[in-house]
Amino acid sequence: MIGEIAAGLAAAERIAVTERLLRHPKLDATGGSFERLSQNLSQIPREDRGHFFPLLASAMIGARGRPGIELARAVLRRNTDLLSRGTRAECEDLMEALGDRAAVPLPAVEPSPLTVYDICAGNATWGENEGGEEAEEDFLPPEPVQRKPTPGRNDPCWCGSGKKYKNCHMRDDQTGAGAPNNDDAPG
Repeated sequence: MIGEIAAGLAAAERIAVTERLLRHPKLDATGGSFERLSQNLSQIPREDRGHFFPLLASAMIGARGRPGIELARAVLRRNTDLLSRGTRAECEDLMEALGDRAAVPLPAVEPSPLTVYDICAGNATWGENEGGEEAEEDFLPPEPVQRKPTPGRNDPCWCGSGKKYKNCHMRDDQTGAGAPNNDDAPG
C-alpha cells in the first residue's frame, strides 16, 4: 500500500513515511518502499530534495544494513541529475560513514505495552531504577509560575499602599516598570 502512493508524495509526506518504515521494519521487508520513495523526485522542489534525499539514504542503510548501502547507491545514481552536487556529496559521505556500521545489526525495539492513556491515568507501573532508588519528587515537574491577576482600576493596589491601583502602580505596570520598590511598600 505504501509503495503504491510513495512516488506521488511531497517531501514532508515522504519523510513521514520514511519514519514509519524505520519504526516498523516489517512494513518493508524487501526495501521496495524505500526505493519507491526515491521515484518522481522531480515533483519535489530542489531545496526539499536536498533535505529529503540524505535522510532517505541513511534510512535505507539503517533499515537494511549492507544491502541498504547498495540500494542507496543505486537510487543516488538514478537521481544524479535531480540532486545538487552538495546533496550527492553528502549522500556519498553518509554511505561511507555508515558503511562500517552497517554490518552491526540494529537492536530490535519492543513497543511499550503502556499507552499514553495508561501513563496519564496513573495506571502505569515502572520497574526498579538500575542506578538505585530516587525520590519520586525528583521526577515531578516544577510548579508552573503563575502570574498574579492585575487588579482592576478601582481595586486596591497590589503593593498594599491602600491607594487605588489607578493612582498607584497602574501606569508603571503598563509601561513595564512595575517592579515594586521599598518606597512604595507601606511601612
